[in-house]
Amino acid sequence: MSRRSELSLDRIIRGSSAGRIMTRIAFAVVMLIIIAPFFVMLTTALENNRAISELPPVWWPHQVAWSNFVTTFHIVPLARYFLNSLIVAGGATLVNVIAAIPAGFALARIDFIGRRTFLIFIIATQMISPIVLLIASFKLMRRSPAFRFRAGDHVSGVSG
Repeated sequence: MSRRSELSLDRIIRGSSAGRIMTRIAFAVVMLIIIAPFFVMLTTALENNRAISELPPVWWPHQVAWSNFVTTFHIVPLARYFLNSLIVAGGATLVNVIAAIPAGFALARIDFIGRRTFLIFIIATQMISPIVLLIASFKLMRRSPAFRFRAGDHVSGVSG
């Protein structure tokens, strides 16, 4: 390959300087769009209640209210909720690992009748979108007598 063709290939791979600048500007705009909700969430959390509803909005609080976090932890037992989530997620992960390691070893090392069909079934089920399974679970639970309620029953105290 000649030096001239190497330079033109390099230019194609790296792009022109105008193209690089436009790409960086596009990435910067996308990053601002992604980061903006987190910035608003943080500044809103640090404002006092009166400053939240001011118009025009204040983008950075004049007086930082760290007490909002302390108040939230006193009103809502978030530490207990985090612990509950940790116990449930850790337990589910532990059960999954305990079941998956021997199953993976068996599928990888042991030949048995129907092994290929079973592997295809496993791969096919992994390709199903989790939201489809969630919708099916919701429909199943909705038909269950244990979960029969009308919207607003929990507010009015009516059940049946």
